[in-house]
This record gives sequence, structure tokens and C-alpha cells, in this order.
Amino acid sequence: MKIERQFFLAAPVGVVWDALKDSHLMAQCLPGAELETISDTDALRGQLKVRLGPIAAVFHGTVALTRNSATYTGNMDARGVDKRTNTRVRADIGYRLATMNEGTQISIVCELALMGMLAQFARRNLIEKISAELIEGFSTNLEQRLNT
Repeated sequence: MKIERQFFLAAPVGVVWDALKDSHLMAQCLPGAELETISDTDALRGQLKVRLGPIAAVFHGTVALTRNSATYTGNMDARGVDKRTNTRVRADIGYRLATMNEGTQISIVCELALMGMLAQFARRNLIEKISAELIEGFSTNLEQRLNT
């Protein structure tokens, strides 16, 4: 399933880019995320708690990061498993920053695959709602952190 989203932050591209390179800050800004370990700056291990309708899931997994400072683009290859339901998730998330007005426009394209028991309940509109809530929460939290 392909999900595309955009959001705006009232901070310069360079400031936002530097913030996105801070894995601890990013985990603190993403609702339900907990960072467990960083083996290097490009490999993370953690968990993400989400609700899929009436069911709560905790996906434990890894994220491999690649970044291109010259083009302000990056990619996250995330993989996780909810052990309780044995549901697996794989997300290939690309992002691009661009100057817009006096701030930064962030564009996200995610290829998402959900496999296992929860995939039966996760209709497209539910996945889109969850992704919109996660991105809205992330952008709000990041904006607040950048303004402090």
C-alpha cells in the first residue's frame, strides 16, 4: 500500500534537516515510538505502539537509515513484528525536504506491507487514518521541539 503525506514546519530547511539526523529526538517526537538501541547512526532498534481499531499492537523491529545532505532526502527501511499477533510490518519510507515560504515542506512517500492476523482488520482507510495521526503527532511534536 502506498501512502503519501506532506507537512510544513516553520523552520529553515537546514534546521529541520539537522533535527531529522537526531534519532533520539525523532523517536521522542513520534507518538508510540521507543528507541531501544542505536548500533550506529544508520541502524536503530525499537518499538512502535499503535492501535488498529480495537486492537493495540506493539511492533518491535529495526530501522535502517540513509540520508543525502546535498539533496535533503532520506530513506527509512523499517521492519517489525507484533509478537502477540505474529503480525509483521515492512515500511519503505522516503522523505524530501524543500524550502517553502520561510519554512520547510516535508514530503513523505511510504510503501507499507502488513502481513499476518492484523492485516485482516487493517483496511486501507484505517491504515491511512493511523498514518495521518502518526504524521500529525510527529510534525506537531517536532515543531514544538524546534521552537524551544
